[in-house]
Amino acid sequence: MGFISFRDMVSTALIKLLYILGVIISILGCVSAVLFPKGYLSNWFTTISAMIIFNLIWRILCEFLIMPFSVHDILSSIEKRMIMLEETTKK
Repeated sequence: MGFISFRDMVSTALIKLLYILGVIISILGCVSAVLFPKGYLSNWFTTISAMIIFNLIWRILCEFLIMPFSVHDILSSIEKRMIMLEETTKK
């Protein structure tokens, strides 16, 4: 029922999946650039450096995207605790 009422967020799982896909694409691109060198990424050191920098920036971007959903989860848990506390003090 939480899925239909939008209490459970699907976005965090989707962002995590997109992060994993981005890392896989980055690694495949790095391997491809090392095996078939062309242009700027013809040097293996440059290619690996570019992959590390891309993965770091991609991670930070995904963390910024997940942050509002994490805040929502924390606020929801606080709300549930407050409701439980209110119910116990009424008795």
